[in-house]
Amino acid sequence: MTRSLAIKSLLFMLCLSIGFSQNMQRGGAMQPPPINWEKELDLSKEQAKQMQIIQDNFRSEFMDIRNSGGNNRMAMREIAMEIMEKRDAAVKGVLSKKQLKKFEKKLKSQRNSQMRQRGSRDGGNRRGGRGRRG
Repeated sequence: MTRSLAIKSLLFMLCLSIGFSQNMQRGGAMQPPPINWEKELDLSKEQAKQMQIIQDNFRSEFMDIRNSGGNNRMAMREIAMEIMEKRDAAVKGVLSKKQLKKFEKKLKSQRNSQMRQRGSRDGGNRRGGRGRRG
């Protein structure tokens, strides 16, 4: 009885660790929570509706690129940058100057946070980087 319980526990832990490691490889556990733009930028109902449409379109286009399975990461990066620029241009048409400044600051902070997380995931030894100096 104890032996079968031990085996079941071991199998459970193995499955759990495999699932966790796969999620980490995809970066799933490292994703920051989505930003609530309506709250952060004090948007009107109409602005919130327009921002939601912009974000949904951006997310859809971005996921299409990600799921395309292309091997040329530089080309995918270029396309992603174009999509972000398109999103930013659409956002500029919706927000006031004050809101836009807050939007850009929050977005930059989120990007910096993601870069730090990516750097810590691989110990700072990214290709093309300086790595650790000792």
